[in-house]
Amino acid sequence: MVTKTDLINSLNIILNPKICYCPINKKYTIDGIWDTDFSLDFFDQSTYNYEKYLLDNISNFTSPKNLIIELYEIIWDKIDWYSRNEIQNFSFFNVISKKIIENENSAPFLKDDKYNIDFVRGLDFEKDYFDGDDLSYLIFNYKEETNNYIDEKDLEKTKLIHALQIHFESINLLYNVLYKIEMNFEEFDLQAISSSTSYRNLKLNPLKCNIDLDKLETAILFRFLMDTNLFFMDSKQNKNKVKLQSFFEQNFNFTSEDGVSYPITRLNNDLVKISFDNRLEKQLSTLENLINSLTQYKKNIETKYLKKNHPKITLK
Repeated sequence: MVTKTDLINSLNIILNPKICYCPINKKYTIDGIWDTDFSLDFFDQSTYNYEKYLLDNISNFTSPKNLIIELYEIIWDKIDWYSRNEIQNFSFFNVISKKIIENENSAPFLKDDKYNIDFVRGLDFEKDYFDGDDLSYLIFNYKEETNNYIDEKDLEKTKLIHALQIHFESINLLYNVLYKIEMNFEEFDLQAISSSTSYRNLKLNPLKCNIDLDKLETAILFRFLMDTNLFFMDSKQNKNKVKLQSFFEQNFNFTSEDGVSYPITRLNNDLVKISFDNRLEKQLSTLENLINSLTQYKKNIETKYLKKNHPKITLK
């Protein structure tokens, strides 16, 4: 029979992946997988398996709701650790460096390493990086700090940080799933959940609100709402951010340049992107447009008020 200790131990394995450095290939691995081979699906499969493991056994416990709370608080401690140590920054490597084990690894790469040192040093970031993937964004943002990767080791450190950022996203998802179940616990049929292959979407409202902003503009708006505490779901700022991100992703769509609405995914990635200086102009222009909309709305209300109460006065 599965015990609480079993569940906690399995969870800690997911939360604390083993990081190794191979001196032969001069690359890093996480749980035996090369950092260049990572995708969100890799970690997501582990968290999904854990969720199924938990839900398949949770009815055997006398206080399943309290167990879920205890487990997601353990997850939260890891999320908070990542946040406090600023995983979005290159300096995060110094935090994890003492945990890295040197270990020779002769396993082949699953895919070609597109971002080799010659390719990266030759990138024209002013035009190339905007069309890249998440790793290219990170490589760009660490470019000055590493002096364009004059030390080749810095490029490998960047790839490791990128892989750990994917891990960070996956445990955020795990936290949100357990939190959602706990918050709606009385409405859930645990037996039905454990046998369902799509339980992550249970009890989600299929209706979504479309926002007439592009993906980054939407992230800027959400960042404003979170940082000013106009929207909040938890009194603790860090927890509030995680819960709001989940809420935004589940309930809102952004609008592409061709007018098509798309679901918001990996919002945390976009929030990280707009925090760098290269996004300052985008942030300012978006906020200026929002201010103009508020100003015009205010003028419309003032005009209606004056017409009703002071018909002889006109608004400049």
